[in-house]
Formats: sequence, C-alpha cells, structure tokens
Amino acid sequence: MYAPYQRSREERTYHIGKGDGLRHFAYQKEQRFYNGVTLGDIHSSESSTMNGIHAWAKKGIVGRGILLDFHSWRLANSVAYNPFETGSISLENLQAVLKTQGTKVQFGDVLFIRSGSSSDWE
Repeated sequence: MYAPYQRSREERTYHIGKGDGLRHFAYQKEQRFYNGVTLGDIHSSESSTMNGIHAWAKKGIVGRGILLDFHSWRLANSVAYNPFETGSISLENLQAVLKTQGTKVQFGDVLFIRSGSSSDWE
C-alpha cells in the first residue's frame, strides 16, 4: 500500500521517471508521507490534493540542480547494482559519490541521481 506512485516511460536512449509530488513515496517505518501525511489523508476524498503536484504547477520549482553520477562511480568502484531488482542506493554510497565529485549539497538543491538504469535496458 505504501509503494511508490510512479509512472515512467522509456524514450529512445534515456529513461524518464515521474513522481507525483510529495505523495510519491512514504517513509516505510512510520507509514507517513511528507509533513506527516498518511495514506488516509491523501485518500480522504476523491478530490484530495494533499501533498499533490498541483503546488508545483502553480509556482514551479526553482533551485540549483545537482547531479550525482552514481552509475560512473559504481563502475569505477566495482559496486554491484541491478535496477531490475528491489533495492536501494545507500546514503553512504551517495555520500561517497558527492565526495568523489567534489559536490557540496546546499539547502534548496534539487537532487538528480544517474543510476545507469537506461544502460541496463540494452
């Protein structure tokens, strides 16, 4: 019930993932979304916009985008990763990517992670 609400599509040479606002994925242990919102809150009515993407559409998102190239880092460090299996990229690995790249995260940054999943489609 707390699986990601995600739709994705593959274009010729790249993969696009799209999340549905802040109701995309709950913190599993607490079964809560952003700001403590529950699945019951989101589905309280058919017209619920709780944590929806509508807020992004009204004003947009502005921030510095930073790219973590996990795919290149994992290949260079012999780290196994299969995007077709259930799993995650650990915080420790992401921090190692940041350190290797010399990237500093700042408040308000928009994070993009290159997992390399599109290369595994081939």
